[in-house]
Amino acid sequence: MQSAPLPFSNRVVLVTGAASGIGRATARRFYQADAHVIAADIQPIMTPTNEKHAPRGHEESIQVDARDEAGWKRAADEIAARYGRLDALVHCAGITGIDSAQNPSEIETETWRRVMAVNVESAVIGTRACLPLLKNSDEASIVIVSSLAGRMALPAATAYAASKAALSSFARSLAMHCATFAPPIRVNSVAPGAIETPMWDAFLGHGAERAERHSQVAGAAPLKRFGSADEVAECIFYLASSAAGYVTGAEIVLDGGQSLT
Repeated sequence: MQSAPLPFSNRVVLVTGAASGIGRATARRFYQADAHVIAADIQPIMTPTNEKHAPRGHEESIQVDARDEAGWKRAADEIAARYGRLDALVHCAGITGIDSAQNPSEIETETWRRVMAVNVESAVIGTRACLPLLKNSDEASIVIVSSLAGRMALPAATAYAASKAALSSFARSLAMHCATFAPPIRVNSVAPGAIETPMWDAFLGHGAERAERHSQVAGAAPLKRFGSADEVAECIFYLASSAAGYVTGAEIVLDGGQSLT
């Protein structure tokens, strides 16, 4: 008996920020579902982990500065030449910028602009470059990774929180815009809370201090733990799949219940 095709067999998926964290987990999840994955990042990207008996698609990496319009155009041209379409676009690229002061009294203009460029402008530029390819798909979707921070007042991370709020708003406006296409392109976002990825390292620190801060952050959520990148990737995968065919303009919060407190 022939096995049923996997959900993303022969589908083309572009994931930004795919070198680590949520982006890496997301690229791996689509790869396991037999997709053609284009993993994009400014950093070098490792090849997929070998997993016994795991279904697999194809993954290729491209080195792109997500803020660079010319780089996005080159990437879109390469995808057009090879595949002629894009079935899913996932914006995971992002930085916290907390290596510099972000409170409103001290934040420097350069810090604000850098965080906004990587987190917000990259999604706008990348979406614009990829929309013609997404329109060539019979069932395209876009998923944007925002953050619980975009729903909170975080004076020590003003630029980061503002950038994530902007991403959530952009996703909703984009969903309305893309619903007018024929066929429509669905657009959704996810808002992770404390997810154990390298992005948290600067805040958590090292040694005993790290263990204490880790416990504090985990304890702030009713589920009393950090989330994992794989859990976020699974949610992104759902939103991009046909299982979420009637879902657009939505944002799913993955925070272990922290926003309830």
